[in-house]
Amino acid sequence: EAAALVATDVEAAQLTRAQAKLAHLGLHDALTGLPNRRHLTSAMAAMLADATQTNPVAAIFIDLNRFKEVNDDYGHEAGDCVLREAARRIAEATRARADVVGRADVWDPPAGRLGGDEFVAALPGTDAGGAALVADRIRQSLLKPIAISPDLSLTISAAIGVAQATEPEEPEHLLRRA
Repeated sequence: EAAALVATDVEAAQLTRAQAKLAHLGLHDALTGLPNRRHLTSAMAAMLADATQTNPVAAIFIDLNRFKEVNDDYGHEAGDCVLREAARRIAEATRARADVVGRADVWDPPAGRLGGDEFVAALPGTDAGGAALVADRIRQSLLKPIAISPDLSLTISAAIGVAQATEPEEPEHLLRRA
């Protein structure tokens, strides 16, 4: 009887962990761990619903330059390494925004992967000047070499655009402007 109760508890714990893992995978990119397009769009929609002149929402669109060449020249494993490291650097640069944004608790990390080599940082409570500072931090962090293996380091760059919403709008519109 005791063994049956323990077995039931173990099964329940395993099921709970599996459900939590599936929920996380449904909202996060499997390669980078960042929020995926669906989660990003949902979070941005909530932020943008409250956008005002005094509570703007900024979006930073990041598109890695010549990423296809990395995959073609060095293979998909190297490309995956570049994406993981770019995601880490983008998330780190956006988390370090306490000097720019007072609402860091809204969504952490405020960056997500749209897909391919495209990323977005959504910054609630951030004006255009603050978003430009974060965009520059992202740009600077991406310019540092990425170690693929002991004998291979790659340097990447990115096209980065910034847009700001001062009234409610759809995430797609803000991203298109960025």
